[in-house]
Amino acid sequence: MTKLKTIFITIIAITALIYLIGDYLEVDMGFLAGSSETTLYVVETVMVLLTLSLIYLMLRLFKFKRIQNDLYERKEEALARWGTLRLILLGALLIGNTLLYYMFGNEANFGHMAVITLLVMPFVYPSAKRCEAEVTPVEPNQQEDEK
Repeated sequence: MTKLKTIFITIIAITALIYLIGDYLEVDMGFLAGSSETTLYVVETVMVLLTLSLIYLMLRLFKFKRIQNDLYERKEEALARWGTLRLILLGALLIGNTLLYYMFGNEANFGHMAVITLLVMPFVYPSAKRCEAEVTPVEPNQQEDEK
């Protein structure tokens, strides 16, 4: 759990650092700003598809039967493995979209995707309560009560 929190904080810190360098220190990172429209279109399309699909998959990751069974059987080991995967992929999206925003000269679509990914991050924050809930099997009686 401590490892997951460290990964989470590192991702947010790297994103904040990129933001500070780009906006407050005004470092010109826009070396792709003059690239062709085709390049921008292809990169935007790939990032939109990656962002939307990976956000959905990472939010649903612990609902897949194989992963749920792994979490119930191996608890901390599986939580560290799958939690790290989830945070790393979402973090790569966040950092990638933030970097592309500045590299393409403040292209708004990359900024929007970075904000969307940042808004998703609290839903995967590795708190003690959430980690405990992820590795505890839900009994059939509890499932009926929740409905």
